Amino acid sequence: MSARRPQPVARFVAGHHLLQQATRLAHWTRAARACLPGAGLHVVGVDLDDLVLVTDSGPWATRLRYEQKPFLECFRRHTGLAVQRLRVRVRPGPTPAPATVSTAGTLPPLSADNARLLLATADGLADDRLATALKRLARHGQSEDQRPAAQ
Repeated sequence: MSARRPQPVARFVAGHHLLQQATRLAHWTRAARACLPGAGLHVVGVDLDDLVLVTDSGPWATRLRYEQKPFLECFRRHTGLAVQRLRVRVRPGPTPAPATVSTAGTLPPLSADNARLLLATADGLADDRLATALKRLARHGQSEDQRPAAQ
């Protein structure tokens, strides 16, 4: 078996248009981020005189639109491109899957004192349905010998 060494990807795509375009976009993105630090943005292209950006949130897109003139001046200084207009698109980043919350066994048990408070509150209520629900909840904090007889 011959030992083949890993080859750099650049060797296979050297001089290829795709690599050149990716390098340009990366350079322009760094320049854009230098002009508006903290913004989650990417340069996706230059179309005639338009700089086309993608940001990950609406607030950043709004800020870019309001600060278009100083942003473009800064971008032109960094890149030398003669862009005149800014087009901003919002493309939210991947959202994490919602967390599944399992409360089984993770909640502390209801203390006997809190159970007594729930029972006392239930006894003073005019709303029978609410009183019944509080009494049912209070049963979770009482040991078997403290539970009132079923009604």
